[in-house]
Amino acid sequence: MPASQFIPPGEVAFDVANLREALAIRRVVRAPVWERVKVEILSVEINALARISAALCQLTISGNVHAFLNESRAWPNADWPRACRIAAMQGISQLLFEQLSPQAQACPPEFMNFLREQTELNKKRIALQTREALAAISEIQRRGISVLALKGLVFAHTLYREPHLRPMADTDLLVRPDQFNKATEAVLHTGLVMVKRNEKHRVFARPGNLAFAHLWSDHPANRRSLELHDRLLIRPFYVW
Repeated sequence: MPASQFIPPGEVAFDVANLREALAIRRVVRAPVWERVKVEILSVEINALARISAALCQLTISGNVHAFLNESRAWPNADWPRACRIAAMQGISQLLFEQLSPQAQACPPEFMNFLREQTELNKKRIALQTREALAAISEIQRRGISVLALKGLVFAHTLYREPHLRPMADTDLLVRPDQFNKATEAVLHTGLVMVKRNEKHRVFARPGNLAFAHLWSDHPANRRSLELHDRLLIRPFYVW
């Protein structure tokens, strides 16, 4: 997989120094030249993000800490804030902290402090998400409705050494279509409110926990959505 595919569309974060330089250039050049400058700056930033993303993801997959440390020694200082953003964006801060902790002295303190903070925050977030999901599951089952937990909620508690190593933006539950409305009532009974509904799912959250106040962070105060599904696919899907 090309390294650039690790970067979701639209997730391009400019380095502050580059952005200041770009703004300074914008004041003295004509528009066509400015467009070329923007393309060059964007190209440099994307290449840096792709290179760092590849290194971080390779570390989480291979566990080869020494290879990562050897490569990252050549990184300029501007790469480490990028690495923090990428780690948060890709949901790998906690895995990186576990892998790099034995060699923490070989990494910049700011980077390790960021990973440590995200790990502690996600411990609290996962505990809250699990508690809220279990409350919903219990109430749904109490009403005689079959329910199945999906995706991250299952993976975090079965495939990882500790649940907090697998961040979750939300939790997902699946019920039968003919029990969807009754399951919705059960979830509402636990104190959650519905914040979105469409043909794909119904989304719930706790009052007072409806916003995403902390960007680039697995903060427990960021919205902890619970998504209730009545199907796995919106429309038929075929593989030829």
